[in-house]
Amino acid sequence: MNKTKLWFGLLILLLISIWAITPFWFGRIDFIKVNPMIYNYTEHHSCHITITEPTVILRMDDVRVYSTPVESLIDEVLDNNISIVLGVIPRDLEQDKQIVSYLNKIKKDPRVEIAQHGDNHDRSDFFISEENLIKGNTKIQELIGVVPISYIPPFNEIDQKSLGYIEQHFKVISMKNGVIKEGRIAEISETIGSFYYGNNSDVSNGKVFLDCADSLSKYNLCVVTIHPQEWGLTKLENFEDFRDLLFKLKQLNTTFSTFNKVVYCEE
Repeated sequence: MNKTKLWFGLLILLLISIWAITPFWFGRIDFIKVNPMIYNYTEHHSCHITITEPTVILRMDDVRVYSTPVESLIDEVLDNNISIVLGVIPRDLEQDKQIVSYLNKIKKDPRVEIAQHGDNHDRSDFFISEENLIKGNTKIQELIGVVPISYIPPFNEIDQKSLGYIEQHFKVISMKNGVIKEGRIAEISETIGSFYYGNNSDVSNGKVFLDCADSLSKYNLCVVTIHPQEWGLTKLENFEDFRDLLFKLKQLNTTFSTFNKVVYCEE
């Protein structure tokens, strides 16, 4: 009889214990369900470049935390009714509420495309892992609310294995040497940049104009790369020089566009 009472008591104690911990575990499961990592991308199979008229794409790399004078430059571009692709660096982006707020303000402008420019923006991005690629993309989605479909490798270079990851998650890659190529991913590379980072020297606005005109005659497309820091430091904040660059690009009498507008991908 005593043994029966003992086993019955142990059974009751076990049931009470199960009842006590059940809400905790269900709560943990619910927490995991309602707080997943936000990440979206569109599955695609082949991408095509559709350019029917002479087109210039202005690509601004190095839009990053505490980036100056990025807002003034972008505002000037839009005031001139020029489209622009912004290569955003995810690293520490959440720390700069001003740039995040600004990007959220302009993200719906049809002339603006938000692209991803690496993750840390250092040499590690040459061998970027799929995990870090997605981590950076996810941060842009969470902070700015857009899904980047274009990837700009820092220093315009990427390892072949990392390129395979990019092809899975992006529709466009933009590197260097004026490559224009369709396939699993569309490659629309830089025609000319406005600064030589190899030897820290300016590229004249006249050369940008002539190289862009030459590319337009050959491919109907020109991609000009600029960086905010060029006008904040290396060009001694010569804002008139930037205005002159925009003026010369407008003299080409072309359409200004973005990567996402000239690429069509089959789902």
